[in-house]
Amino acid sequence: MNSTRPALIQGYYFFQREEMRTHWDSESALRYVSAFKDDPEAMKNLRLLASQGSGNKVSTFASDDQLIERVAQMLTSGQIVVAIPNRRLRRPPNLLPDRAPPPQQAPASKPSEPPEDSPTLTNNDAAAQAEALKAAAAGRKAFCEECERLKEGASAKKQANAPAKDTPEKSAAPVDADANPCPADFVINAPCRILKVSGGAVQMSATELPGVAAGTYAWTTTSAKIRLTNANTSTVTVTPQANPSASREAEIITVTRSAAGCPDVVKTVNLTVAKVTFSASAAQRFGYDNFDTPADPLDDHICTKKSDHTFLAVVIAGGALGTDFDFVCDDPAICTAVAPGGTASFDLRLDGGPPTSDHTTLRAKVKCPSAESFAHIDVRVYKEKVVEVVVAKVYDSTVAGTTLSFATADYASHAPTANAKLKEAVVKFNITNYAAANATTDVHYDLDGNAALSFDIGRDGGAELDAIKRAITGTGTKVRVAMIRNLRSFYYLSAAAAIGDRTITVTAGRVFDTRTTLILGTGAAAENVNIARIAGSTITLTAALTKAHARGVSLEYMAGGWSTDPILITEGSQSLLTLKWTVLHEVGHRALALDDINDQTDFMHYNQGWTDYRLRYCPRSKYRGGGTENQWETIPR
Repeated sequence: MNSTRPALIQGYYFFQREEMRTHWDSESALRYVSAFKDDPEAMKNLRLLASQGSGNKVSTFASDDQLIERVAQMLTSGQIVVAIPNRRLRRPPNLLPDRAPPPQQAPASKPSEPPEDSPTLTNNDAAAQAEALKAAAAGRKAFCEECERLKEGASAKKQANAPAKDTPEKSAAPVDADANPCPADFVINAPCRILKVSGGAVQMSATELPGVAAGTYAWTTTSAKIRLTNANTSTVTVTPQANPSASREAEIITVTRSAAGCPDVVKTVNLTVAKVTFSASAAQRFGYDNFDTPADPLDDHICTKKSDHTFLAVVIAGGALGTDFDFVCDDPAICTAVAPGGTASFDLRLDGGPPTSDHTTLRAKVKCPSAESFAHIDVRVYKEKVVEVVVAKVYDSTVAGTTLSFATADYASHAPTANAKLKEAVVKFNITNYAAANATTDVHYDLDGNAALSFDIGRDGGAELDAIKRAITGTGTKVRVAMIRNLRSFYYLSAAAAIGDRTITVTAGRVFDTRTTLILGTGAAAENVNIARIAGSTITLTAALTKAHARGVSLEYMAGGWSTDPILITEGSQSLLTLKWTVLHEVGHRALALDDINDQTDFMHYNQGWTDYRLRYCPRSKYRGGGTENQWETIPR
């Protein structure tokens, strides 16, 4: 190194403070001292300095490498400091002599105090350097293992294997371009090393160490999971492709720095392309609706009870782990997620907030500055709808045909099975049997003796229903259900109808649409009719009448039950299991405000004998009147 000579007065060297360097890290200290290796005179003086500073004899440092390590360790420990002139402040050579002037006579007064920092080494005057370093050296320290490691690996490439939440590489100490014109390192800034499958592009950059002239950069990869653009600049754009990595950090980018007259410097960056998928958990405690599109989880919905919790299944492909992500709700007042552990497949706990009915979005955000969302799902929080239900098994001992087929059926015992399905809409039915010891209840209701309860649709039941209503008492606000053997439901003509008529009118203000065949009249005068359309109390038939019918003639409508008070459910020819689910269906009309729908996988299906018993968020087609119904959202809370 070349340097202007400091002023020598009374045996002391004086320096500008900005020329003093007192803090070194191991790598930069080792690089600095190694610059003297080809200067025999400097190495001789350094050997003397290191020997005196450590208490060893000169011959103890058998090799120049050991000597360089020792002096580098003395710099990092602060035993010695170095004067490195600031080139921007350097004065013309004629302002300072090439040789130090001879020592001046000390004045009679006390000599000047030495400067705060100790004199240090330059290589312009080897003898002066050695004297300055000897004056600063003190104490003995062993050669450091870190220096050995740094020396052996100084020119080797370094692996860039940062965790998911990345920060730029720590900048190395400033480099003296005169001493080391060909740097062995540069800095890579990779703000995120976990990328989303088919997600947003990420920019990564390479920068020089302080004081180093700019080189050129080339970014390359053999991975098919990422694509590079602007690869021959200092800033590259990395775009993840459609498939996740085979393992963590499997995608490798090689970064090569080139400069004229210098060897290439090569480093690598390891990336992970990951995919996060949400799905229903086997441990879920409330509802999950996949919208009947299992291949598209982005339209899924999950719900939980207010101030309660549920679980969501999470699978992460590509080598990333649960700890690489923050699972957060957009509105933490509605839901929060419990941070998962470091696995790739787990059940995520979701805690519901206090709202009676509200929703937000849960996201899996990577722990990077971008906080990119790798997956999301709509979360619904509801107050639980609790319905108290009492079931009475009713017969009329005066009419043999009213005897129940399932007189010993325990409808209350079906509550746990029912609630396993109802919970999907955050609903719970508490079902009890009306009579003590689950007995039947004898009520004289079959007033017309037809071995059935005759239900007048236009009057919301009529006299026979009223008889049962009066018999079931002491139930408070519970939803009452009456199980009966047979049920016949009727409209009645409000005007006579002639042969050839295509329309009829009934006494009811509203007619329920049905696709089933109805019976107009009784006995020999009866005929089957089908509804084409309805307008108020007027029914248009699909075909003209073949018989005449007087005012007051019955039009029999086929129904398995009515959502009256009490709710009527007929045994008919149904199985006991179907009847138990019919209880839920009819209570769904009365207490949950749900319509009949056309979906055999839902217990609000219009006909008995369905195959599944869910309540859905995904809109269901209504059986009557057209349109759809979102059952989760329709239920009053």
